[in-house]
Amino acid sequence: MKIKLSLEIQTLEKCMEDMKAVYKLNEEKLSFNHDLIVERQLVNTRMLNNLNKRAQKYKENMHYERDNCLVKQQEAQRWNNKLTSDYKKFTELFKDLQRKFLRFEKIDDTRYNDVRRMNELEANNLVEKIMHADKMIHL
Repeated sequence: MKIKLSLEIQTLEKCMEDMKAVYKLNEEKLSFNHDLIVERQLVNTRMLNNLNKRAQKYKENMHYERDNCLVKQQEAQRWNNKLTSDYKKFTELFKDLQRKFLRFEKIDDTRYNDVRRMNELEANNLVEKIMHADKMIHL
């Protein structure tokens, strides 16, 4: 019985040493995993901070570009409005010039026709005088 108990004690001691070894191994694994998780959290935190900084920088760039785009759009709108008003003004001036041209063309045609009729009358009178003088000379 004593031997049996001693064997059982030895078996239990061996089991206990095995359990301690398993416990120690599990403790080392857990410690390693914990250290790995802490390290990964630090890396993730740094990465998250960098990503947040980049996102903030992109937001600032987006706001700057949007504001810049709005300013350029407003300048383009002002330029377009100016060109539109210039176009309308020049169109009106051109139409007015066309009206004046037509009026002066009509007046010039009238004067030309008046001068032509007057010159035709004078020419006809001269032709008659010349014909009369020719008849006098050749008779």
